[in-house]
Amino acid sequence: MHLVHYNNKYNPSDANKQPDGLAVLGVLFMISKEDNQNLSAIIDKLSSIQYRNSEVKLDKELKLKSLLPDTFPYFRYTGSLTTPPCSEVVTWTVFVDTVQISTAQ
Repeated sequence: MHLVHYNNKYNPSDANKQPDGLAVLGVLFMISKEDNQNLSAIIDKLSSIQYRNSEVKLDKELKLKSLLPDTFPYFRYTGSLTTPPCSEVVTWTVFVDTVQISTAQ
C-alpha cells in the first residue's frame, strides 16, 4: 500500500514537479485468515469508486496510524514515482514490518 503525501508548501498539482514535493509511505501486506478491521473503512467504499477523480466519504473516522505497522523500523531513500511520469521527486519510507490483510479483503 502506498500512502502518498504532498509537501504543503506546493499546490497538490505542482508537488510532483518539485524535488521535495512528495513523500510516500510504503506498507507491505501479509495474508491473514482474519479481516483487518482498520482497512474496512476504505475497502467498504472501493466499489463506489468507478471513475477517475471520483470522491467518496468514509462512513467512519480513519486514523492514518491505524494503517501502519505497530513497530517502526523502516528504510528511507529518495526515488521516483512508480507510475508515469516517474518523476524523481519522492522521499520513500518503506516499513520493514507488515500489516495483516485477509484474502477476502
